[in-house]
Amino acid sequence: MKICFIADPNHPNTLNWAKYFACELGHQIYILCLNAPRKPIEPIKFLRVSVLVNHKARYLFVHNAVRHHLADIKPDVLIGYRLTSYAYIAAKSRFHPFVAAAQSQKAAGERRVIRKPLQWLAARYAVRNADLALAWAPHMKNDIISLGGSDKKTIVVPRGVDLRLFNYGPGKNGSGKVNIITTRGLNPKYNLGVILRAIGKLKGMKEISYTVIGDGSERESLMRLASDLRIENRVKFVGRVPYGEISDYLAEADIYVSPVPEDGVSSSLLEAMAVGVFPIVTDIEANRYWADKGCKMMFFNPFNQDELAEKIMNFSGKKEKHRNFLKSNRMIVEVKADWQKNMEIIEKKLFQLVENYRSHEKRNRL
Repeated sequence: MKICFIADPNHPNTLNWAKYFACELGHQIYILCLNAPRKPIEPIKFLRVSVLVNHKARYLFVHNAVRHHLADIKPDVLIGYRLTSYAYIAAKSRFHPFVAAAQSQKAAGERRVIRKPLQWLAARYAVRNADLALAWAPHMKNDIISLGGSDKKTIVVPRGVDLRLFNYGPGKNGSGKVNIITTRGLNPKYNLGVILRAIGKLKGMKEISYTVIGDGSERESLMRLASDLRIENRVKFVGRVPYGEISDYLAEADIYVSPVPEDGVSSSLLEAMAVGVFPIVTDIEANRYWADKGCKMMFFNPFNQDELAEKIMNFSGKKEKHRNFLKSNRMIVEVKADWQKNMEIIEKKLFQLVENYRSHEKRNRL
């Protein structure tokens, strides 16, 4: 198939998906993007769409340029990855068949009509005009349907984790230490300051350290916060790490912490559980989904550093007990979130969508 994405060319989820379809499954892959890729990947073809403005308003004015690119590419299917932006652009292009892929749980729910009405309307337009909507978990499907998407046209397939890269191998760090890790962007929505404040409340526990993987707009402010809390000697800001090397850092960790108040399905959480890192995560539907599947983890309320500090202390005092759950977490990831298996399911759905669309077009011409 010739598949065209409209997506962020620098987001790891976009690149992993596109690269797998191109290099492993042999499809022709194009990515239409508004920003230049930091590192082009062969054989993916990146095409920059010209924009007149460099802020969110650009999403309203690029669909004509996108149409011209699509007329040249002539893809079999178009995928808009993120409902509030790229899927909206894809829908406005009027190209079919079109797949709207929800990247996170951000756009649905009645409260967002008031909080972020333009994003809500963009997401609603995208799913109502999609031939297929793709959700990573049931709660995301519910969001899509609440936006006006079709139940029959919405499928749930977890994105998953590449188990060839994230091998199970916990316990490499010293037994007397507790190493916390995060592997998400250093941006406001990830709420990482809560972790630093929690560690600040545990100054008496000298064995605790925190490894911060990733980069973003909040890096400098987070480093200042660590200094203000006088825990900078316990916190290591590693920066952006090549995707294939993240598992090496996870293997040195004991606890994966995510203070995100709102999420879809976190690849970072799945990667941590695949390697064998115990999760302490926010008590939200995205994380409860995996607990309901049998994964063992601790929960805390978003923005509550006192509760997070308590959970870290609980783990530290019963480290070996919690380590007993790591293998079962890995096994659940293998069954429910194997990247290769789930990508093949998505591939079959795309083949079916293209075939159905071609049959429909053929009948209309008769």
